[in-house]
Amino acid sequence: MTKRWLPAAAGLMAITSVIGLASCASAPTTQGLAKDAATAMGGLDRLRGVQTVTMKGGTGTRLRLGQMVHATDAEMPASLTNVVETLDLPNGRAALDYEIKMGDFGQHRQEVLTKKNGKPVGLENVAGRPLAVTSPSGLFSWGTQNSPEFLLRRNVLGIVMAAADTPSTEMPQTRDFAGTPHAFGTTRLAGETIGLYFNPQTKLLDGFEATDTRVLFHSLFGCFFYGAFVTKMLLLTRKGLPAWVIPIAGGLVFFGLVFVWLTSALWFFQTSGVTF
Repeated sequence: MTKRWLPAAAGLMAITSVIGLASCASAPTTQGLAKDAATAMGGLDRLRGVQTVTMKGGTGTRLRLGQMVHATDAEMPASLTNVVETLDLPNGRAALDYEIKMGDFGQHRQEVLTKKNGKPVGLENVAGRPLAVTSPSGLFSWGTQNSPEFLLRRNVLGIVMAAADTPSTEMPQTRDFAGTPHAFGTTRLAGETIGLYFNPQTKLLDGFEATDTRVLFHSLFGCFFYGAFVTKMLLLTRKGLPAWVIPIAGGLVFFGLVFVWLTSALWFFQTSGVTF
């Protein structure tokens, strides 16, 4: 019995191993899921030919309206309804049409990011007011909810195409999105890591997430600059230090200041331009 059992057990283990290897080999990757999503949307060739994207029926909330009676009062969120976002992908333009309501206050607003002489310009149209021309950062809602740069750089078409074109061996995880299990993977787009939620039933990309690395690094370099500055000021009160200590501390302060500027003022000038 022993001589017959061992080969059978070994054969069973071999079959199990082959099945396990086959299942691993056929497991989807993030790139594969993105290609499936592109196919479900009509194919990569059709996606690359899309000129305009319109998203209708959006809703949401918005804060920082500055409508409190007293400065210390809790702020009441405003509701956004009938939101329509339109993207002109080839020309880098975007438009936002929505209704905002907070208590008895309500407005219908239209905001447009366009270009003049190659530079970005914001247009704001509110019923009963003259058309306002402003910098992109001055647009009412995009300043605190979205931004034109956000919509143009992170939209479902661009993300699906980038993920489908980016080689990946990552095995997707299962995560909840809107209360249902989704296949989750990551891809790189414009130097950012984007988290993707694929619907296993429809194969479509249901949602994505991203971390604003500029704000993260600006905060980190701000803390570094403050720490380096305080350290240098304290070192100036010490006697008997080696001659190289103060120059090194000053260099670190300057290093932190430069990167704080790069992640704030330079970013603002690049996105909004220099206007007077």
